[in-house]
Amino acid sequence: MIKSHPYQNIYFNLLAGKNSGAAVNKFELDYWGIAYREALEKLASKDTSQIINVHVGNAPGIMNSWILTENNRSRFNFTSSQSEAKYFITNYRWTYTDSVKLKMTDSIVVDGARISGTYLISNN
Repeated sequence: MIKSHPYQNIYFNLLAGKNSGAAVNKFELDYWGIAYREALEKLASKDTSQIINVHVGNAPGIMNSWILTENNRSRFNFTSSQSEAKYFITNYRWTYTDSVKLKMTDSIVVDGARISGTYLISNN
C-alpha cells in the first residue's frame, strides 16, 4: 500500500492474484477516480493548446479538475460526448475503452494494473 501511494486503494492481497494486474477483470480498481488528477496534469503539460477539449469516463474526471492550478483548470473544456473532444480520459469504471480502438497517449499503471488511460480521438 505504501509503494502504491497515492493509489493505495488499488491494493489487493494474494487471494485476488499475484498483483493488482491480475485483479483487473475481477474488480473495479480506481473506482474513486483519483488518477484523473494525474492524468489531467500530464495532459496539460503535454498539450500546449490554450483550450483542451476532453471527454471523461465519469464525474470524478471533472471533479478532479477543481484541484488543478487555476491556469490548467481554465484550459480544460469538458465535453458531453467523445465526438466533441480531442482526448478521452477514463478510469475504466463502467467503460473499458481498449475495445474502442482509440490511440492511447498515456496511462497510469499501479502494481501491474492500468488504472487510467488517456486516448487521442483521431477525428479531432
